[in-house]
Amino acid sequence: MRHDKDAGSNCRAQPAQIPEQSNPDHAAGAEPKVSIIIATKNAADRIESCIDSIIVQTYQPCEVLVQDALSTDGTLAVLQNYDPGLVKVTTEADDGIYDAWNRALTRAVGEWIMFLGADDRLAHAEVLSNRVKMLARSPRKVDLVCGRIGFIGSDGTVQKQSGAGWNWRGMLRYQTVSHIGLMHHRRLFETFGYFSTRYTIGGDYEFLLRLGPDINSVFVDEIEILAGAHGVSQTQVFRVLLETFQIQRARRDIGNARASVNLLSAVAKALYRRSRQRTVDTMRALT
Repeated sequence: MRHDKDAGSNCRAQPAQIPEQSNPDHAAGAEPKVSIIIATKNAADRIESCIDSIIVQTYQPCEVLVQDALSTDGTLAVLQNYDPGLVKVTTEADDGIYDAWNRALTRAVGEWIMFLGADDRLAHAEVLSNRVKMLARSPRKVDLVCGRIGFIGSDGTVQKQSGAGWNWRGMLRYQTVSHIGLMHHRRLFETFGYFSTRYTIGGDYEFLLRLGPDINSVFVDEIEILAGAHGVSQTQVFRVLLETFQIQRARRDIGNARASVNLLSAVAKALYRRSRQRTVDTMRALT
Protein backbone atom coordinates (compact mmCIF):
# COMPACT_ATOMS: atom_id res chain seq x y z
CA MET A 1 0.00 0.00 0.00
CA ARG A 2 1.51 3.30 -1.07
CA HIS A 3 0.58 5.54 1.82
CA ASP A 4 1.97 6.72 5.12
CA LYS A 5 1.97 4.01 7.75
CA ASP A 6 0.37 6.34 10.26
CA ALA A 7 -2.33 7.60 7.93
CA GLY A 8 -4.11 4.30 7.46
CA SER A 9 -3.03 2.10 10.35
CA ASN A 10 -6.54 1.91 11.82
CA CYS A 11 -8.22 0.59 8.69
CA ARG A 12 -10.11 -2.49 9.87
CA ALA A 13 -10.84 -4.22 6.59
CA GLN A 14 -7.97 -5.58 4.55
CA PRO A 15 -7.50 -5.27 0.78
CA ALA A 16 -7.44 -9.02 0.21
CA GLN A 17 -11.03 -9.35 1.44
CA ILE A 18 -12.76 -7.81 -1.58
CA PRO A 19 -14.25 -10.46 -3.91
CA GLU A 20 -11.94 -11.18 -6.82
CA GLN A 21 -12.70 -10.69 -10.51
CA SER A 22 -10.87 -12.47 -13.28
CA ASN A 23 -10.51 -9.38 -15.45
CA PRO A 24 -9.88 -5.96 -13.86
CA ASP A 25 -11.10 -4.08 -16.95
CA HIS A 26 -14.13 -5.03 -19.01
CA ALA A 27 -13.50 -6.40 -22.47
CA ALA A 28 -14.57 -4.50 -25.56
CA GLY A 29 -18.34 -4.69 -25.91
CA ALA A 30 -18.87 -6.01 -22.37
CA GLU A 31 -21.02 -4.15 -19.88
CA PRO A 32 -19.22 -3.63 -16.54
CA LYS A 33 -21.34 -4.04 -13.44
CA VAL A 34 -21.68 -1.09 -11.08
CA SER A 35 -22.06 -1.59 -7.33
CA ILE A 36 -23.73 1.32 -5.51
CA ILE A 37 -23.20 1.30 -1.75
CA ILE A 38 -25.54 3.22 0.58
CA ALA A 39 -25.02 3.37 4.34
CA THR A 40 -28.23 4.06 6.25
CA LYS A 41 -29.37 4.75 9.78
CA ASN A 42 -32.95 5.93 10.37
CA ALA A 43 -33.36 7.22 6.82
CA ALA A 44 -36.96 6.21 6.17
CA ASP A 45 -37.90 9.72 5.03
CA ARG A 46 -35.30 9.90 2.26
CA ILE A 47 -33.97 6.49 1.22
CA GLU A 48 -36.80 5.86 -1.24
CA SER A 49 -35.92 8.74 -3.57
CA CYS A 50 -32.29 7.63 -3.53
CA ILE A 51 -33.02 4.05 -4.55
CA ASP A 52 -35.74 5.07 -7.02
CA SER A 53 -33.16 7.20 -8.86
CA ILE A 54 -31.04 4.07 -9.28
CA ILE A 55 -33.67 1.56 -10.39
CA VAL A 56 -34.87 3.88 -13.19
CA GLN A 57 -31.40 3.94 -14.76
CA THR A 58 -31.39 2.83 -18.38
CA TYR A 59 -28.08 1.09 -17.69
CA GLN A 60 -29.07 -2.00 -15.73
CA PRO A 61 -25.92 -4.04 -14.91
CA CYS A 62 -25.83 -2.72 -11.36
CA GLU A 63 -26.49 -3.73 -7.78
CA VAL A 64 -27.49 -1.67 -4.76
CA LEU A 65 -25.89 -2.64 -1.44
CA VAL A 66 -27.60 -1.04 1.56
CA GLN A 67 -25.62 -1.32 4.77
CA ASP A 68 -28.08 -0.43 7.52
CA ALA A 69 -27.04 0.35 11.11
CA LEU A 70 -30.06 -1.23 12.88
CA SER A 71 -32.54 1.47 11.92
CA THR A 72 -35.62 1.78 14.11
CA ASP A 73 -37.67 4.34 12.16
CA GLY A 74 -39.13 2.23 9.36
CA THR A 75 -36.15 2.30 7.01
CA LEU A 76 -36.15 -1.49 6.73
CA ALA A 77 -39.88 -1.52 5.95
CA VAL A 78 -39.24 0.86 3.04
CA LEU A 79 -36.38 -1.28 1.77
CA GLN A 80 -38.54 -4.41 1.82
CA ASN A 81 -40.58 -2.94 -1.05
CA TYR A 82 -37.69 -3.45 -3.49
CA ASP A 83 -36.55 -6.50 -5.40
CA PRO A 84 -33.97 -8.21 -3.12
CA GLY A 85 -32.09 -9.31 -6.20
CA LEU A 86 -31.32 -5.67 -7.00
CA VAL A 87 -31.42 -3.97 -3.59
CA LYS A 88 -29.43 -6.14 -1.20
CA VAL A 89 -29.92 -5.11 2.40
CA THR A 90 -27.76 -5.99 5.39
CA THR A 91 -28.65 -4.63 8.82
CA GLU A 92 -26.16 -4.87 11.66
CA ALA A 93 -24.31 -2.69 14.13
CA ASP A 94 -21.30 -0.82 12.78
CA ASP A 95 -18.66 1.65 13.96
CA GLY A 96 -19.62 4.52 11.68
CA ILE A 97 -20.00 5.20 7.99
CA TYR A 98 -16.53 4.02 6.95
CA ASP A 99 -16.94 0.74 8.79
CA ALA A 100 -20.34 0.38 7.08
CA TRP A 101 -18.78 1.01 3.66
CA ASN A 102 -16.01 -1.48 4.38
CA ARG A 103 -18.55 -4.14 5.31
CA ALA A 104 -20.47 -3.56 2.09
CA LEU A 105 -17.25 -3.63 0.04
CA THR A 106 -16.69 -7.25 1.05
CA ARG A 107 -19.92 -8.13 -0.76
CA ALA A 108 -19.60 -5.87 -3.80
CA VAL A 109 -19.18 -7.71 -7.10
CA GLY A 110 -19.17 -4.73 -9.47
CA GLU A 111 -16.17 -3.67 -11.48
CA TRP A 112 -17.03 -0.09 -10.55
CA ILE A 113 -18.07 1.02 -7.07
CA MET A 114 -19.99 4.16 -6.14
CA PHE A 115 -21.05 5.50 -2.73
CA LEU A 116 -24.20 7.52 -2.12
CA GLY A 117 -25.79 8.90 1.02
CA ALA A 118 -29.40 8.09 1.84
CA ASP A 119 -30.43 11.63 0.88
CA ASP A 120 -28.45 11.70 -2.36
CA ARG A 121 -29.78 10.66 -5.76
CA LEU A 122 -28.79 10.33 -9.39
CA ALA A 123 -29.95 13.38 -11.32
CA HIS A 124 -31.48 11.57 -14.30
CA ALA A 125 -31.96 8.14 -15.82
CA GLU A 126 -28.87 8.27 -18.07
CA VAL A 127 -26.21 8.90 -15.42
CA LEU A 128 -24.73 5.40 -15.37
CA SER A 129 -25.14 4.94 -19.11
CA ASN A 130 -23.29 8.19 -19.83
CA ARG A 131 -20.42 7.23 -17.55
CA VAL A 132 -20.02 3.73 -18.96
CA LYS A 133 -19.99 5.15 -22.50
CA MET A 134 -17.29 7.61 -21.46
CA LEU A 135 -15.24 4.75 -20.05
CA ALA A 136 -15.64 2.76 -23.26
CA ARG A 137 -14.25 5.68 -25.26
CA SER A 138 -11.18 6.07 -23.06
CA PRO A 139 -7.99 4.78 -24.71
CA ARG A 140 -6.48 3.89 -21.31
CA LYS A 141 -7.49 2.18 -18.13
CA VAL A 142 -9.42 4.51 -15.86
CA ASP A 143 -9.29 4.42 -12.05
CA LEU A 144 -11.80 7.12 -11.12
CA VAL A 145 -14.83 8.75 -12.70
CA CYS A 146 -15.22 12.20 -11.15
CA GLY A 147 -18.21 14.49 -11.54
CA ARG A 148 -20.11 17.51 -10.34
CA ILE A 149 -22.51 17.48 -7.39
CA GLY A 150 -25.54 19.74 -7.02
CA PHE A 151 -26.55 20.49 -3.43
CA ILE A 152 -30.30 20.83 -2.98
CA GLY A 153 -31.71 23.55 -0.76
CA SER A 154 -34.92 23.50 1.28
CA ASP A 155 -36.87 24.75 -1.75
CA GLY A 156 -35.79 21.74 -3.83
CA THR A 157 -33.50 23.65 -6.18
CA VAL A 158 -29.73 23.43 -6.62
CA GLN A 159 -28.20 26.01 -4.30
CA LYS A 160 -24.56 25.30 -5.02
CA GLN A 161 -22.35 22.80 -6.75
CA SER A 162 -18.94 21.26 -6.24
CA GLY A 163 -16.63 18.78 -7.88
CA ALA A 164 -13.66 18.83 -10.22
CA GLY A 165 -11.32 16.51 -12.04
CA TRP A 166 -8.43 14.77 -10.30
CA ASN A 167 -5.72 17.30 -9.44
CA TRP A 168 -3.00 16.01 -7.13
CA ARG A 169 -1.57 19.40 -6.17
CA GLY A 170 -5.06 20.57 -5.34
CA MET A 171 -5.80 17.43 -3.34
CA LEU A 172 -2.82 18.17 -1.10
CA ARG A 173 -4.59 21.41 -0.09
CA TYR A 174 -8.17 20.17 0.22
CA GLN A 175 -10.48 17.57 -1.26
CA THR A 176 -11.04 18.92 -4.75
CA VAL A 177 -13.05 15.94 -6.04
CA SER A 178 -16.50 15.19 -4.66
CA HIS A 179 -16.69 11.72 -3.20
CA ILE A 180 -20.49 11.55 -3.49
CA GLY A 181 -21.13 9.56 -6.65
CA LEU A 182 -17.43 9.12 -7.40
CA MET A 183 -16.93 5.85 -9.30
CA HIS A 184 -13.92 3.82 -8.14
CA HIS A 185 -12.51 0.92 -10.09
CA ARG A 186 -12.39 -2.04 -7.73
CA ARG A 187 -8.64 -2.45 -8.20
CA LEU A 188 -8.14 0.69 -6.10
CA PHE A 189 -9.49 -1.11 -3.04
CA GLU A 190 -7.52 -4.23 -3.89
CA THR A 191 -4.33 -2.16 -4.13
CA PHE A 192 -4.74 0.55 -1.48
CA GLY A 193 -7.02 -1.10 1.05
CA TYR A 194 -10.32 -0.01 2.53
CA PHE A 195 -11.39 3.13 4.38
CA SER A 196 -9.74 3.93 7.68
CA THR A 197 -12.19 3.76 10.59
CA ARG A 198 -10.03 6.19 12.54
CA TYR A 199 -11.97 9.05 10.97
CA THR A 200 -15.66 9.89 11.25
CA ILE A 201 -16.00 12.42 8.41
CA GLY A 202 -12.78 12.61 6.38
CA GLY A 203 -12.08 8.94 5.74
CA ASP A 204 -12.87 9.26 2.03
CA TYR A 205 -10.33 12.09 1.72
CA GLU A 206 -7.70 10.03 3.54
CA PHE A 207 -8.35 7.11 1.18
CA LEU A 208 -8.07 9.30 -1.93
CA LEU A 209 -4.76 10.72 -0.72
CA ARG A 210 -3.35 7.19 -0.68
CA LEU A 211 -3.84 6.96 -4.45
CA GLY A 212 -1.09 9.45 -5.28
CA PRO A 213 -0.54 11.60 -8.38
CA ASP A 214 -0.51 8.88 -11.03
CA ILE A 215 -4.19 7.93 -10.97
CA ASN A 216 -5.99 7.94 -14.32
CA SER A 217 -9.38 9.63 -14.18
CA VAL A 218 -12.13 11.06 -16.34
CA PHE A 219 -14.34 14.01 -15.41
CA VAL A 220 -18.03 14.41 -16.18
CA ASP A 221 -18.49 18.17 -16.41
CA GLU A 222 -22.18 18.31 -15.56
CA ILE A 223 -24.32 17.80 -12.48
CA GLU A 224 -25.22 14.12 -12.36
CA ILE A 225 -25.57 13.70 -8.58
CA LEU A 226 -27.97 15.62 -6.38
CA ALA A 227 -26.97 15.75 -2.74
CA GLY A 228 -29.25 16.44 0.20
CA ALA A 229 -28.78 18.69 3.18
CA HIS A 230 -28.56 15.89 5.77
CA GLY A 231 -24.97 14.90 4.98
CA VAL A 232 -22.44 15.45 7.73
CA SER A 233 -20.06 17.25 5.37
CA GLN A 234 -22.75 19.89 4.80
CA THR A 235 -24.03 20.28 8.35
CA GLN A 236 -20.77 20.04 10.31
CA VAL A 237 -18.31 21.97 8.18
CA PHE A 238 -15.85 22.83 10.94
CA ARG A 239 -15.64 19.18 12.05
CA VAL A 240 -14.77 18.34 8.45
CA LEU A 241 -12.03 20.98 8.40
CA LEU A 242 -10.53 19.77 11.66
CA GLU A 243 -10.42 16.18 10.52
CA THR A 244 -8.95 17.28 7.18
CA PHE A 245 -6.18 19.02 9.14
CA GLN A 246 -5.51 15.86 11.15
CA ILE A 247 -5.29 13.79 7.96
CA GLN A 248 -2.96 16.23 6.24
CA ARG A 249 -0.50 16.72 9.07
CA ALA A 250 -0.09 12.93 9.39
CA ARG A 251 1.31 12.80 5.86
CA ARG A 252 4.99 13.42 5.20
CA ASP A 253 4.23 15.10 1.85
CA ILE A 254 2.09 17.74 3.60
CA GLY A 255 3.21 18.00 7.23
CA ASN A 256 2.03 20.10 10.15
CA ALA A 257 3.07 23.53 8.89
CA ARG A 258 1.47 23.16 5.46
CA ALA A 259 -1.62 21.55 6.98
CA SER A 260 -1.97 24.51 9.36
CA VAL A 261 -1.86 27.00 6.50
CA ASN A 262 -4.47 24.96 4.63
CA LEU A 263 -6.69 24.90 7.71
CA LEU A 264 -6.52 28.65 8.27
CA SER A 265 -7.36 29.30 4.63
CA ALA A 266 -10.28 26.87 4.71
CA VAL A 267 -11.69 28.32 7.95
CA ALA A 268 -11.53 31.85 6.53
CA LYS A 269 -13.41 30.75 3.41
CA ALA A 270 -16.02 28.87 5.46
CA LEU A 271 -16.64 31.91 7.71
CA TYR A 272 -17.00 34.14 4.65
CA ARG A 273 -19.50 31.76 3.04
CA ARG A 274 -21.49 31.51 6.25
CA SER A 275 -21.61 35.30 6.61
CA ARG A 276 -22.67 35.73 3.00
CA GLN A 277 -25.41 33.13 3.35
CA ARG A 278 -26.77 34.84 6.45
CA THR A 279 -26.91 38.10 4.52
CA VAL A 280 -28.79 36.43 1.67
CA ASP A 281 -31.23 34.78 4.10
CA THR A 282 -31.84 38.12 5.81
CA MET A 283 -32.52 39.87 2.51
CA ARG A 284 -34.97 37.16 1.49
CA ALA A 285 -36.79 37.45 4.81
CA LEU A 286 -37.23 41.20 4.26
CA THR A 287 -38.67 40.85 0.76
